[in-house]
Amino acid sequence: MSKLWALVAAGLALLCGLAAGQESHVVLRVNCGATEQYVDEAGRTWLADRPFVQGARWGAVGGSTVFREGLQVEGTDAPGVYLYERFGMDGYEFGVPLAVLVLHALEW
Repeated sequence: MSKLWALVAAGLALLCGLAAGQESHVVLRVNCGATEQYVDEAGRTWLADRPFVQGARWGAVGGSTVFREGLQVEGTDAPGVYLYERFGMDGYEFGVPLAVLVLHALEW
């Protein structure tokens, strides 16, 4: 049986520079696999996942999603992001300049 890698929302916190030399930045948190926005215990907002379509700024390319109802998640202030996953996707598209992508993956 092959390993299952899940990109979870905790996994898609995107930090991108707005322009070279600027200290401003944008943080885009995506709750991969989720259908609704989520606000974690620290007050951070995680956007619902969405498919990438031509002209969109970001989205998932393919894949399936699952919700793990009843899963107990400890040791984080964003437990809700670990209840969803997107798997089997071809990738994610982000139309942003100077991107630094921080990903966290869970393995089952």
